[in-house]
Amino acid sequence: MVGKAARNEARKITASYLNSLAVALAVGGVAIPFVGAMSRTRDEVAQWVASQFTWETPFEPTALSSAIFAIVLSLVFHVLARRCAERVEE
Repeated sequence: MVGKAARNEARKITASYLNSLAVALAVGGVAIPFVGAMSRTRDEVAQWVASQFTWETPFEPTALSSAIFAIVLSLVFHVLARRCAERVEE
């Protein structure tokens, strides 16, 4: 049988892992479109930004929608991490 200290440690490790995933998703979701935009000229950036707010096809994923999805998924992982951390026993 596993003791209380071991259960608490497992919960902390799980919370830390989930929170690390949340941070990685947030950074990747913001950094990847930003780095992609840096390699373009001013006119290309203006055209790219304008294309993020149009829908050529109904379900075409854009860099902006991918970034928003990554941020939302990051928040979900963060909430899960907090719930794991809240289960730590005193």
